[in-house]
Amino acid sequence: MSIRPTAVRRWWWGPTVGPDGTGTMTDAGRDTAQRTADTLELLAKESQLWLSTAAADGTPHLIPMSFVWDGERMTMGTAERSATVRNLRSRPVARAAVGHHFDVVLVDGSVDIIAPEEIDPPTADAFALVASDPRQLPGYLYLRLTPRRVLAWRSFPERPGAEIMTGGRWLA
Repeated sequence: MSIRPTAVRRWWWGPTVGPDGTGTMTDAGRDTAQRTADTLELLAKESQLWLSTAAADGTPHLIPMSFVWDGERMTMGTAERSATVRNLRSRPVARAAVGHHFDVVLVDGSVDIIAPEEIDPPTADAFALVASDPRQLPGYLYLRLTPRRVLAWRSFPERPGAEIMTGGRWLA
């Protein structure tokens, strides 16, 4: 296996090229207000995440999912008989991971399970643009994650101040 030198970047230590390939990130990283703005922008434009839940016995479960962000919550769709739904019925909390290893957003929160006939049409229509429409799939439903804690970082120096939401309130 060979590693292409152009693919190697120093994302975690010292000044580095930003994730878009331009500019330079400083050792201090972004302040909370900038991280919050960047996170809200990422949530608005991204449509893929990893969702982590746990079974009643604590066994972790991680699955990729599509989502839409309405400015306050993340909405996803999945099969009613999935391990994810089974886990959420016993413990309705999850962690979503959005972004890349060099631009991480972790969202912890409570999750509501919503039947297709109970979802608000604008959210359902938006979700149908990024994934299969649960309204058209028998046995599918929606999951809605309401953030309680959000962490975001791009570089090692940002890790100590990664928390940008706590208790459901943005810190900036």
